[in-house]
Amino acid sequence: MYNIPCKKCSGKGVIPYFRHVNGGECFTCNGSGIQEVSKDEYSTHLENEKFRKQIEEKGNYVIYNTENDTVEYFKTEKDAVSEYGNFYCGSYGGYSCRVFYKHKHIKMNVNRGGNDFINACRQQTLIDKQNKQKERIKILNGWLKKAIENKKHADEIQELKIMIKEAEHKLQKI
Repeated sequence: MYNIPCKKCSGKGVIPYFRHVNGGECFTCNGSGIQEVSKDEYSTHLENEKFRKQIEEKGNYVIYNTENDTVEYFKTEKDAVSEYGNFYCGSYGGYSCRVFYKHKHIKMNVNRGGNDFINACRQQTLIDKQNKQKERIKILNGWLKKAIENKKHADEIQELKIMIKEAEHKLQKI
């Protein structure tokens, strides 16, 4: 078994709100401030501590740039606004976030203890690229159909077929 600070009393051994019950002693850790956990829970605790330290150093306002897949951190919302301007509330990747008026490709969220927002944004960016490529293929197929109906030159038809194959290949790479 591994020891970590008690989750209920944050390692203090007492819970101030319950001073009227047994002097506020935490019943989870019996007032020791230490809790025994399994190896998995201990690993999770260490990962969370590492993440908390990063947040303290960097800030908990996460900025994700969908154009170049970069992440920035700001300590306050005011710092982010001074850098990118005003924002509106929107959503991206299934998360409620703030989108900047002048920089629509930049999304901001308050970090609540994980990389879920960043991962969701990355996933949504891939979906957006795939949809854009599918739309391009659809347009090229429409041009090809019109070219065949209008009996265009064979070299134009062949060129469109090559462009469609390249677009389909690019879609598979995404």
